[in-house]
Amino acid sequence: MIRIGVRWMLNLSYLAAIYSEQDSNNDFLFVKPCNKDLTSHLWLKGFDQYIKWAQGLFKKRKITIAPEIMTDIVKRCEYQPMYIQQFLFELWRQGKFNPATIPKVESEILERRENEFMILWDSLTPNQRKALRLLAITEGEAIFYSESLQRFGFSSGSILSRALGSLSKRDIITKNKTYHIQNVMLKKWILKTLPG
Repeated sequence: MIRIGVRWMLNLSYLAAIYSEQDSNNDFLFVKPCNKDLTSHLWLKGFDQYIKWAQGLFKKRKITIAPEIMTDIVKRCEYQPMYIQQFLFELWRQGKFNPATIPKVESEILERRENEFMILWDSLTPNQRKALRLLAITEGEAIFYSESLQRFGFSSGSILSRALGSLSKRDIITKNKTYHIQNVMLKKWILKTLPG
C-alpha cells in the first residue's frame, strides 16, 4: 500500500514514481524526481505537517525523533523529498536513533551511490567536470566572473556556457536564477571526492 498523506506538499506532475518499501511494521513512502525543471524542493508551507507525519511513523515503532533533527535532515538534503525519505527510511530501518547517526547515514548513502556517480563522472568531458565542480563549490553564484573562470580552468565564459548547456540537456543541472546540480548527493560526492 502506498501512503499518499503528503501529496499536498509535492507537485505530483514532477514525480516519476511513487512506490513503497515494505517494512514488517508499516509502509514507507519514497519519491523520485524526474523533471529537469524540478528543483525537488518541498513546499515550505507544508513543512510542519511533514514533520508531524514523519514523527508519527517513527512513533509507531516507539522511536522519538525531535523536530530539530528533522530540520537538520531536510536542510542536509536541501529539501529533496527522495533523499529526505531515504534518510528517514535508513533511520527507521536501524530502529535506534541519535543525532550522531545522521552524518553516518549520509556517508552510507554516498557510499552506496558512489559507483553511479563515478560512472556519470567518467562519462563527462573535462569541461563538464570542471563546470560541475564550479557549481558544487560556488553554489552557482558568480560563476561567470573572471576569478571563478580562472580558478576552475576555463579560458572563457563561452566554454563554461557550452559545458553548462550540455549538462542541462543531460538533466544533471538546472537553472532557476542560478545553476544548480539537481542531485544533492551528487553535489556532496563531488565536494567530498574532489574538494576545492
